[in-house]
Amino acid sequence: MAIKLKLANEKGVAAIVVAIVMVALLMSLGLVIDVGRDYQVRRQLQTAADAAALAGAIDLAKNQSQADAYATAQSYANKNFSAPFDQLEITFPAAKKIEVTVKKIEPTFFAGVLGKNSVQVAANAVAGGQLLTTVSEGVVPIIIPFQSIDNVGPNQETTFNLAGKNCMQPGFFWLVNFSGSGAGTPDYAEWIKDGYPEPVSIGDTAAGNGMKAALKSALAERLEEHPQMIVPLYDGTKTSGGSKTYKVVGFAEFVMTGFKLTGNPKTISGYFTTGKMVKGYSDGSATHDYGIVTVNLSQ
Repeated sequence: MAIKLKLANEKGVAAIVVAIVMVALLMSLGLVIDVGRDYQVRRQLQTAADAAALAGAIDLAKNQSQADAYATAQSYANKNFSAPFDQLEITFPAAKKIEVTVKKIEPTFFAGVLGKNSVQVAANAVAGGQLLTTVSEGVVPIIIPFQSIDNVGPNQETTFNLAGKNCMQPGFFWLVNFSGSGAGTPDYAEWIKDGYPEPVSIGDTAAGNGMKAALKSALAERLEEHPQMIVPLYDGTKTSGGSKTYKVVGFAEFVMTGFKLTGNPKTISGYFTTGKMVKGYSDGSATHDYGIVTVNLSQ
């Protein structure tokens, strides 16, 4: 009889232990579910913050106002999250930089047992434009001294002499060959119409070649279809000639409005813009700022 009572007592204790363990396991499982759900919400918030910051930074890189960038960032944040935010904060830590912070208060399902009925989930993103040190593709290899922009200013249409005493310095508006091999008129014509197909970086050097009258058709096609062009800049040279090499020190956008390659003087007309966002890379070493930027997340 005593043995039966002992076994019954042990079964009762075991049942209590199992019940306690089951409660603990269920609570742990519930906490894991809550944490996992919060993690998923945070990922969604981060996606919304990143998209909003990048979209706003693109506006800033295109020289649009901070008010426009704010509206764009707000729109992209809302498009990339399925519910209203509890807080959406958009600030501008610098002239060309935007910061987006989003927050959402999420109810808990199992943590409430421990007295925590909700949790705040947040994400932050900062994006801005950086001066390019490498343009991925499309540079029109007509090299120009950076001083030309300083002398005439942006958005000021000017007719530039390509040769003679009025030429600013040797190699002014010259063709350059980045390929490392020989290049003829057909090569230059293709590069003028479509841009150089490989990356061009600050520090690259290229052989110079005077502007050719045979490129009239290529220039005319570029003028008609896409007069805007990203051009490499150089700092200076003491001599001219096809064997002279030019070192790239930066990039600018030039908009061609006309040209004359026959008779004298040979000229090209157009203006430099305040900049443009293009595909490329930045290592932070650019020193000549003419607004050719790329946009990326900085945190």
